Amino acid sequence: MMFKTHLVFALLLGILFIQIFEIEYWYLFLGITLVVASIPDIDFHKSQVGKKTKPVSFIINLFFGHRGLFHSLLFALALFLLIGYFGSNTLAAAALLGYSSHLILDGFTKQGIMPFTPLSNLKISGFMRSGGIFDWVLFFIFICLIIFVLFKPAIF
Repeated sequence: MMFKTHLVFALLLGILFIQIFEIEYWYLFLGITLVVASIPDIDFHKSQVGKKTKPVSFIINLFFGHRGLFHSLLFALALFLLIGYFGSNTLAAAALLGYSSHLILDGFTKQGIMPFTPLSNLKISGFMRSGGIFDWVLFFIFICLIIFVLFKPAIF
């Protein structure tokens, strides 16, 4: 998926989560959700986050490959537990939401993800190509949904 598709999907989920659970520090929650949504692609030096952290990205890719450990639900869970232990449950939830949103979208791509790496080689993959027409369609759908959620008509 494109970086921008990951961000707008994380933004949509973050806004919905904030509205449903009435998060007090919504700006912090949303910021963490958006930042963490980009972290899984640190394992690829050509990604937006990989370009900003090339030496780290190269080393991670060398040891774990692209869409390996950093595209695992187990890594997302470990991050959630770490932030929850040293920080707050709300911030941990924001991190889990952002990270999971990235994994969900990448699961729809042809390249897919292995969600239980390193415990299992089970692969989940879809039909979409990153940067393809469906990626762009999702991007615009998510933007429309964000606008709807933020400015929904009074009848809803």
